[in-house]
Amino acid sequence: MSQNWMRHFELQLVDGNGQGIELSDFKVTFTIDWFNISSASRVGTIKIYNLSADTVNRITGREFSKVRLIAGYDGIAPEVSASDVGIVREVDAADVARVMAATTD
Repeated sequence: MSQNWMRHFELQLVDGNGQGIELSDFKVTFTIDWFNISSASRVGTIKIYNLSADTVNRITGREFSKVRLIAGYDGIAPEVSASDVGIVREVDAADVARVMAATTD
């Protein structure tokens, strides 16, 4: 039986003191689009499913100052303990457009 690389994912919302919440246990999908490879302009879409009303209120409020997307691979279990994990993108929360949808995918 082949062994697949184990994926690692974290979505963190942090405040000015570096404290916050991690939403990695939820179903989360994301894409990052590169419109012009020669510029730093990127647009990311992050969808978080099944959040409680309290968590939605915290996310859509002004409590958090940064959104941090971390992804990579934890290695081939159990033979390899190495990992390749890093911050994919960290943005100021002020640059985040909040869109709430009641639709299902």
